[in-house]
Amino acid sequence: MVNSILIFVAGVVVGLLTSYILKNNKKKRTSALENLMLTNHSEILKLQKKVSDLEEEKKRFLQSMQNKSSKTLEVM
Repeated sequence: MVNSILIFVAGVVVGLLTSYILKNNKKKRTSALENLMLTNHSEILKLQKKVSDLEEEKKRFLQSMQNKSSKTLEVM
């Protein structure tokens, strides 16, 4: 009878420890994935900013070239 109780208690303890370890590992993986997503999102935002800046620079350059060509035509 005592052996059965000890085996039952040992089984419960092993089950609880296993459950705790699995939950802890799942939390760690979830946290790592969330951090990776935030890092990737941050990188995407930086690249979008660079693209926007380059598009604005291109627009200003083209406008300045148009202004120069129109001034050249006016002088002639």
